[in-house]
Amino acid sequence: YTDLPGQETVITSRDGGVYLVYRDQGRWVKERIWDSPGQQLTPAVGDLRPDREGNEILVVGLSSGTEDDDPGDGTATVLYREGGSWRFERAFTDTKLIHGCAVGDLDPSHPGIEAVLTTFNYTAVVLWWDGSEYRNELLFTDSHNVRKAVIADIAPYHDGNEVVCVSKSGNVTLSYGTAGNWTSETIYSGLPLARVAVGDVDPDPGLEIYAGVGIKWSGSRWVDTVVFEDVNKNRGVWAGDVDPDIPGQELYTFGYSRRLVQVIDPFGTGRGSREIFRDTARGHEIRIGDMDPASDGNEIALVGYSDNLTVVSIKEEGSSLTPSIRYTSRATVGSGEETSLDLEIDGGDTYMELEVVSPDGIEASVYPEMLFIMGTARLTILAEPTREDAVKDVTIVLNYPGGNTTVVIALSVTGDDSPPVPVSISDRSGNALNNGSTVPWNGTILVEFSEPVTRDSFESALESGAIRLDWGDEARDVEITLSGDGTEIMIALDEQVPVGGVKLTISGLRDEAGNEMGALTMDLNIKGEEENGPGSLWFIILVVFLIIVVVVAIMLYFFLVRKGEDDMDEETLPDLPKNI
Repeated sequence: YTDLPGQETVITSRDGGVYLVYRDQGRWVKERIWDSPGQQLTPAVGDLRPDREGNEILVVGLSSGTEDDDPGDGTATVLYREGGSWRFERAFTDTKLIHGCAVGDLDPSHPGIEAVLTTFNYTAVVLWWDGSEYRNELLFTDSHNVRKAVIADIAPYHDGNEVVCVSKSGNVTLSYGTAGNWTSETIYSGLPLARVAVGDVDPDPGLEIYAGVGIKWSGSRWVDTVVFEDVNKNRGVWAGDVDPDIPGQELYTFGYSRRLVQVIDPFGTGRGSREIFRDTARGHEIRIGDMDPASDGNEIALVGYSDNLTVVSIKEEGSSLTPSIRYTSRATVGSGEETSLDLEIDGGDTYMELEVVSPDGIEASVYPEMLFIMGTARLTILAEPTREDAVKDVTIVLNYPGGNTTVVIALSVTGDDSPPVPVSISDRSGNALNNGSTVPWNGTILVEFSEPVTRDSFESALESGAIRLDWGDEARDVEITLSGDGTEIMIALDEQVPVGGVKLTISGLRDEAGNEMGALTMDLNIKGEEENGPGSLWFIILVVFLIIVVVVAIMLYFFLVRKGEDDMDEETLPDLPKNI
């Protein structure tokens, strides 16, 4: 971004995201500028397309999958900003992972800069824009995966820049030339290599190469020496001027030991090292630049398995190490609401602890409470419900070994003077109830409010009779309950409710801020027992009983009639002859 001071940091993530991190108005901003379908391994920044304004971002990796899980083709993608949006274009594709890249002016025969891609096809490839399309040529072939590259003016015997690449074969290869005429030479071979940096750390003229060992031109040949040995694999090395107490550049390494180590005088008799930071997980990559324009000099950016971008700065010896807190001096929060803001902590040289002092009516907390050297903490503020506007001071205390730093944030609290009001009155089926509506004797009345009312005010109103159901001058006992969230009252009717008109009254309810709701009164018509209540049941029982009596009487009548006929037949039948 040309409109922002300082440099931006590009991060490629295993989740396929490409992120841009930068300082804006005193705050760290993280922007996800591209979602790749495959893992991206390495980014680089430069003016790859002279026909476009500003720099582009080159990222290399995979078309799909990850380095360890179902990897797709290797890809090199150029990201650029157009019309306020980030766009991408594919510049190169290989059959295997492209692991590293570097940008710089490698070919003096045509304008602009080039990119060098290092691949798991055992190759290094040079890429450039010719004005209408991306073109590429093979630089060299290795016997194993070529991992990383740096472009710089390294070899005194060649005019202009060269590119130095490292490989899992253990080779350090130096390449230079022009399109169609590239020269490559192996200047070191040893154990498998993963990272490479170039810098002027040694006091002798010229640049040195750092790739597992230190390599430099002696005037007649390339010489190498071990400059530092860590306790675990090295996965990051870079050179730059970060320490104000050391003239020129320093060498920094970062790796699986989790330690960020400064190396001084790597080729001299005064060679030494010191640990200046230890991360929470294995380190993976390191870069140096002016990432924080508010801080003097360069900083070191670290990424790794902690999933964090950590920015480390080194203060001049003897300078004040009093930590500073950058913050918003004023904040606003509503009654019963929550707000948060970021605190930027900088300038410490060890662990620091944050403490919050909350005024009455405010609950404030900060996370994390512990910070190392620098970082961002989130302050969360919750205001208790109140009817009054107020300004309250929230005090932040940053404790460190040498003392403490205190800042005060003026918090404006906006009071709530609006009482709760009924927004819906309905029966159990959701049918709206109005003045004069009819409700069945066993129905339910639901009253919903615009905001929660307190349980204390509900129980007090219920006990005092401010919430009641009246029949004439007599209040009737019915079940009245308040919902768990305080937004609804439920009135369950039963056989105790008389036939005809009743009056519902609800008053005395308050919200959390103490605002009292106006009284609600409503006349309702209750369908009582004689219409569809228990009285109807006795009538049904009587009817059933009468039906049973009638049925029994009819059965008895037919029984008696049949019996009489049988008796008559026995008496009137004549004697029949025995023989015919």
